[in-house]
This record gives sequence, C-alpha cells and structure tokens, in this order.
Amino acid sequence: MKTSDAAKSLNIHPLNLLLRLQSLGGVGSPEECWPVVDEGFIETVKHLDQKTSFPKEAVESQSLGGRQKESERPPPSPQVSASAAEVIENLWRKNYWGNKKVRWETMHNHFCRNIKNLKEAVDELVEKGYLTPVPDGDAYSLDPGRKAEIEAIARWSIDAKTRS
Repeated sequence: MKTSDAAKSLNIHPLNLLLRLQSLGGVGSPEECWPVVDEGFIETVKHLDQKTSFPKEAVESQSLGGRQKESERPPPSPQVSASAAEVIENLWRKNYWGNKKVRWETMHNHFCRNIKNLKEAVDELVEKGYLTPVPDGDAYSLDPGRKAEIEAIARWSIDAKTRS
C-alpha cells in the first residue's frame, strides 16, 4: 500500500505516518524513508511562504537524527477545553491580536455562536492568559506574547475537526 493511501485511511498526514513508523521501528533509519533533495530545492523552499507552500495539516516536529534540542521544540500546548480551543481558533483566523479587539456581542452572535459554553470558555482563556480583556471586560484580543502557544492550540482545533 502506498504511504499516502495508508495515511488517508488513518486520517493523518503522510509525514506523520512516516514519523510514527520510524518511532515504532517499522522502518530503518529516517534516511531510508525520506526523499533526497538537492540544495536548489532547499533554497527555493526557504524563500516560499510556508502558509501557502505546505499542507494545512500539522506535521509533527522531529529532527532526522532523533530528538530535537530543547530550544528547537515549539512550546507545549497547554490543556484547554475544546470550546476554549475553538474560541482561540476563531479569533486566530480573524487575526484578533493585541490592540485589535472583538466585542463580546460580536463573538457571541457571530464568530462563536455555535460554541457551547462560550462564556465559560472565554473565562477559561482569560484566566489562563490567552485572551486579554479590555478594562470593562466587554472586548477581548489574543495575547501576542503567547503567539506560539495560541497558534499551536488553533492548529490543534483545526486538526481535531478534520479528524472527526
């Protein structure tokens, strides 16, 4: 069976399948399962916008030699409820960071109207520091200081929807 067909049947990205096989000992060294690329390809990829060049599925980050150095790893995704992750995803997609605020009524009536327990999810995100409220608590934005964590949560939320 082709790797791409096996990955489709498991609803995961083909690269994640290769990484999982390698970690389980299903293939030899990583070099045996990865295609060979030349320097020209690497330079081209460096100059492309990653958002448009690669599939939207998250690919697990792992160096070919095994485990990554601590400094190279993305920060771990903290535990938030599925509703809170969905709120983050919606605000992330609409680019509500820092000074760009979204009012509660807009979230409740438009952006997040299908999210169960929205008030609890927003309270959770404020408590954990992912959402910053304005002083009167009527508008919110994503905290740019936690961008890497927020993006990881948003991608997790997107992946969760594609798996189900």
